[in-house]
Amino acid sequence: LFNYARMLKMNGNLKESVDAFNTFVRTYKGDNAKTYRIIALNEIKGSKDAIKKTVYNEKIAIDYLNSIINGKHIEFSPMVLNDSTIYYGSVKSDAQMLTSEDRKLYVAAKASNSWQTTGLVEGAINNNGVNLANASISPDGTKLFYTNITKSITNTLISEIYMLTLINGRWENPVKLNANINKPNCINTQPTIAYDLKDNTMVLYFVSDRKGGFGGKDIWYSVFDKKINDFSKAKNLGNRINTPGDEVTPYYDNDNRILYFSSNGLPGYGGLDVFSTSGEKSQWRKVINLGQPINSQVDELYYTLNSFKDGGFFVSNRIEVNGSIAANC
Repeated sequence: LFNYARMLKMNGNLKESVDAFNTFVRTYKGDNAKTYRIIALNEIKGSKDAIKKTVYNEKIAIDYLNSIINGKHIEFSPMVLNDSTIYYGSVKSDAQMLTSEDRKLYVAAKASNSWQTTGLVEGAINNNGVNLANASISPDGTKLFYTNITKSITNTLISEIYMLTLINGRWENPVKLNANINKPNCINTQPTIAYDLKDNTMVLYFVSDRKGGFGGKDIWYSVFDKKINDFSKAKNLGNRINTPGDEVTPYYDNDNRILYFSSNGLPGYGGLDVFSTSGEKSQWRKVINLGQPINSQVDELYYTLNSFKDGGFFVSNRIEVNGSIAANC
């Protein structure tokens, strides 16, 4: 019944979804009832907000990137280098059955108001035998963090965060981050880099399903410790942000000290919605849903801004896009 209510919502049947969630809350007494109840009540609130269109910004226009960028499989994790260049993840293969080498990081450039893929990200990256995702460059432009996905001998996916250094215009010297970040037998993914406001040290925000969270995937952070020249023990961002659902794809705007992320555990319009909050590390203000038309009845994630902060990119599987990058400007 819980999943049925979610599918009603994601197909735009909001009033029916509210009724189904209410029935679920009244009747479900099974495993994890408290957790499901919290999520269901937030789903109900989000549906009622969507019915009322309480947050609809008519000044925002949504465009879909062309078929040169968006293909038949998946595009994800756009990251702005400058006003005319982005990195993004994609599966460019035409094959129906994908391999472990198909998910790579690409460069796209804007010319004459149109985006064109110019090739793979160069350097010690995009190696054979691995899937790559979620590139994030430090604010000073010298470090690139990304997710490296491989398979164990038991065919289990291993998701780990690596760091590259910019040397003569190329990303070189890949280093797997320490066990404080890459906790064994856990998902460790989707890095974004900030700088501490007080002492200008790096702060890594990332996603993990390790123990000590609030359920599902949570957002965690780790401060770079200059004494040990490495990242310190990771800490959870807290329950103002993390819920029993999933919180994913964090992006930190250093200029304005704002964290953007997606969640299906907070009140939303359906699926994963994009939210924002200001602060850093474990100190955050009220979380705000970005509203429509950014968020829809399905999934929106990987929200990121351009250098002017007047537009950017996000990923959605809304019907019009088929799981492709959408540009918001």
